[in-house]
Amino acid sequence: MIENKFLKIFEKNFKIEKKLKVQLLKNKKNIKLNSFRDWDSMKHVAILSEIEKTFKIKFNDKNLSFFNDFQSGIRYIKRTIKNN
Repeated sequence: MIENKFLKIFEKNFKIEKKLKVQLLKNKKNIKLNSFRDWDSMKHVAILSEIEKTFKIKFNDKNLSFFNDFQSGIRYIKRTIKNN
């Protein structure tokens, strides 16, 4: 499942409580770059690298902005994988 794979990347990089995990998967909460604790530019590079490896996505100027928050990232990956 795409959502679970995506969440695992964030779990690896952040301490996310169980309640927040459920809310993220149900699209009831969102976390964002520079707003969520410890999600700074350095951590963002690590997350992007793992997303590229996991989902075989190459980042460019057009799609990079979709990964500044959790929910946009999931939506982009679902559209991309569905269209391939």
